[in-house]
Amino acid sequence: MNHTMLDLFSGLGGASESMLNNGWEVKRIEKNPALALVPNTEIMDVYDVGQIIDLGMSMGNIPSQPTLIWASPPCTDFSDGYASPKSIALRLEKDDFTNSRGQYNPQAAIDLVKETKRIIDLIQPKYWIIENVRGAITYLTPILGEPQMIIDSIVLWGRFPKWGMPAGYKHVKGDGGWSTDPMRANKRALIPYAVSDACRQSIENTRTLDYWFD
Repeated sequence: MNHTMLDLFSGLGGASESMLNNGWEVKRIEKNPALALVPNTEIMDVYDVGQIIDLGMSMGNIPSQPTLIWASPPCTDFSDGYASPKSIALRLEKDDFTNSRGQYNPQAAIDLVKETKRIIDLIQPKYWIIENVRGAITYLTPILGEPQMIIDSIVLWGRFPKWGMPAGYKHVKGDGGWSTDPMRANKRALIPYAVSDACRQSIENTRTLDYWFD
């Protein structure tokens, strides 16, 4: 059975790396032009993806209903890290980051997630995953429901067969190198290969009715 994957906000490609290495057809969508050389990456804004689908146009080498859509919208505005925009805004009560009640309001980041979910609803893949950080739970649960899995700092919403990680696995987020490194955020957000591989195996080992009649 041929499997296909659409990887949105693909960054360095960690979420889809195991799939790509194991015969899946993978299309990566990433906005940052500095990541154009990551294999199978097309530089495109997610809002443009939505417009293409609205117009009934083709997404290239991905069929109308991929096996999996994985999306990792930017997590910076949701992060609880001390130097994150969220933490700074709440400490300083900055008007441009909080609403009229003094609550943090990362509306642009929330809107990206809403557009991502709209794209998923339009494409209707067999499985879908939206990944973010623990600090996003408060903001994304009203949109996506309760998270389906939490792997240390990796929070996963969606519809997918749950998987177990290898015994003793612990996700440790690297510091991403120097603060001046333009790829630092991408390096810190990289989905570990072990997570990608466990996700792939859980899907490949799940037998649904279409498997028997494919």
